Amino acid sequence: MREICLGLSKLGLFVLESNAYQIQPLPGVQKDPLYFAVGKKHPDAKQLIQTIDRGLLELMSNDKMAGIIQRYQQ
Repeated sequence: MREICLGLSKLGLFVLESNAYQIQPLPGVQKDPLYFAVGKKHPDAKQLIQTIDRGLLELMSNDKMAGIIQRYQQ
């Protein structure tokens, strides 16, 4: 993810400020980590992170996440 952000920054497509972003693994994802980036300064950052976390927990609780991962690993 870091490489993608740096590349987009060099192309002028992404504003990369030091300490403006954090890269963190999604909760409960061990084997196949997924990452989402939300800017700390975004006015709805906390709400976006909570929404993503809830959606991922829902996908994992009903085994839909395993199916999605399996489909894209083929």
